[in-house]
Amino acid sequence: MIKIAHLASYGVNAGDNIASYNIRNKLEQIIDDKIQWTSVNIIPIHETRNNAEYCKQIFKKVSDSNDMLLIGGGGLIEGEHKFESFWKLPFDQETLSVVKIPIVTFAVGVNDFRNRNRMTHAGLQNIKKFIEHNSMFSVRNDGSKESLSRYYGGLAVEEVPDPGLVFGFEAEQKNKIKDGFFQPAWNSGEDIVIGRGLVPDNIKKLSNVLEQLKLKTIPHTPKDYKFPQIKKDSYCWSEEQFKNLIKYENFMDIFKHYYNFDYGIVMRGHGQLCSVGLNIPSIYFSTQDKVLNFSINNGFEDYNVDIREDNWDRLLLEKVDMLKNNDKYLSRWYEIRNENMKNYEKSFNSYCQRIKNILQK
Repeated sequence: MIKIAHLASYGVNAGDNIASYNIRNKLEQIIDDKIQWTSVNIIPIHETRNNAEYCKQIFKKVSDSNDMLLIGGGGLIEGEHKFESFWKLPFDQETLSVVKIPIVTFAVGVNDFRNRNRMTHAGLQNIKKFIEHNSMFSVRNDGSKESLSRYYGGLAVEEVPDPGLVFGFEAEQKNKIKDGFFQPAWNSGEDIVIGRGLVPDNIKKLSNVLEQLKLKTIPHTPKDYKFPQIKKDSYCWSEEQFKNLIKYENFMDIFKHYYNFDYGIVMRGHGQLCSVGLNIPSIYFSTQDKVLNFSINNGFEDYNVDIREDNWDRLLLEKVDMLKNNDKYLSRWYEIRNENMKNYEKSFNSYCQRIKNILQK
């Protein structure tokens, strides 16, 4: 039996859940031995503000009881001056010193919010020490590699497709699309909300777009229910129902619900990534750079609208109309997606195979 401790965010965000799930699913497919998983939830650790003594105890136990510490996916690289580690993950030199097993970090994202940067010199030092301590380290394909290079220059960092792109199943390709959904993104931090451009005037414009297109709403996290001016009856589930669905043992029903729609307007990074993975044509409404950068870096720029563009609401309506009524525009989305998926799956599978090789040395 192989024992893997898996550090991630569980039961809060559908995108983080699916990233963790898809990694585990692939490793279970290719590794002959039974895997005993230990979920290490980042949320209680954050509640201690990454307290060093608490973290040393946690990861000493993890190290003593497992063959590997696996980290990811999700947006886990972010400065946080309020934490003792000065960044989102709970690792500094002291905590790393108690981890005697291989650490593998799988396609994590750099969270670059517009209007927020809590990165400090101490945080940057700890991130670099962490990367160097890993047996394998990779970031996801949403511009995170470029973000790290701005901090560290020539630091060699591997890029791997986000696990939310690789489901192993997908919706059928359609010649005509009709029914759509909206996948929102709301944050508790007012600075992030302002950085997203979600000021009252823009919220009103977005509300008009959603009303005009008669879109249902698929949230990814309970915070999305706080998005202003979205009608409560547009949500696919009540907030109470969703809080049960978002649990790690239930969340796959959220993504199965994507199949009830022909297209989407999506805001969150994993709304974007999962719609690609599930073969649901979408328009990507970028209010943070990772969504825009994924579109640019992966050939979907013509299917992206950024909130900083003039008349962005009109552009959203125009691009949705093209998905519905311009056969070439729709088929081109499928062509880009299908060509990308070959590379995503090859790279994702190769990375998993290398993890297997470490475990079976």
